[in-house]
Amino acid sequence: WSSDVCSSDLKGLKRKLLLRFMMITVSICIVFGGMSVLLIYQNSMSFMEDEVAQSANAYSQVVDNSLDKFRTAVSDISEDSKLFDKSLSNDDLAKELDYQSMVHGFFKVDLAESTGKTVRGKDISGEDYFKKALDGRFATSSTYFSQEDSGMLVTMATPINDEEGGLPRVLTCSISIGTLNSLLNSVSIGQSGYGFIVDNAGKIIADKKINNVLDSVNYIELAKKDPSYSGIAEVVKKMAEAKTGGDLTTLEGQQVYVSYLPISNTDWSIGVVAVRSEMLSGMYTAICIMLGLIAAFILL
Repeated sequence: WSSDVCSSDLKGLKRKLLLRFMMITVSICIVFGGMSVLLIYQNSMSFMEDEVAQSANAYSQVVDNSLDKFRTAVSDISEDSKLFDKSLSNDDLAKELDYQSMVHGFFKVDLAESTGKTVRGKDISGEDYFKKALDGRFATSSTYFSQEDSGMLVTMATPINDEEGGLPRVLTCSISIGTLNSLLNSVSIGQSGYGFIVDNAGKIIADKKINNVLDSVNYIELAKKDPSYSGIAEVVKKMAEAKTGGDLTTLEGQQVYVSYLPISNTDWSIGVVAVRSEMLSGMYTAICIMLGLIAAFILL
């Protein structure tokens, strides 16, 4: 009878030891799995942030280089001797400006007196870019709708000083939003990532979604009426303040990571948007595989 009791106790002890061993194994696997998931997540997030930031820096340089070509063209046109030929009529000057516009790829080139009256008969005296140029500074406007040209433009302006000491004039060279938007054509990250540019008020002036430009979308203003835009509005506020950084936020129902920095020699800032789920798809796959292996180890 006593031997049966001992055998039963021994079996019970074995079951307890086996159960404890299994519990310890499962606990170790859970802790190990949790730590591994955390490390994979942190590394994937860090990789995503670095990749998007590097893309933003690269694309910012591309945009700046393209704009610099236009700035150089403005400088070249400003040295055209015919602009200083007082024997030419406004019609003759307009023809010369048309020629320069065609050569350098501008939508339109114009020349204004210190009063703001241009060769083409337009009054730009109230425009900020004209005032800055008249004050001796190179200026670039934000996007604006030109009723005369039935389209949205961006204008670069530079002062021209008469060699004979006359009143200063202002040369204006305009590019279409189509040309400006084309500077972002190469921006691509993940499957559907894209770039956009805002001015110092937060208004979108270039975007993959052209309607955002045509409608002068400003997420800061939209957030005042619709709280769902509050996250992206905070990002755009930082961009408008010429800050450099990156933030995870929600845009149009998707979690996105936006990396941003100012564009040199402008009041603009570029942002590169990456969809979080696309950038972390590899992480999800790795986590699923790891959890599957852990489950298989426990069951076997």
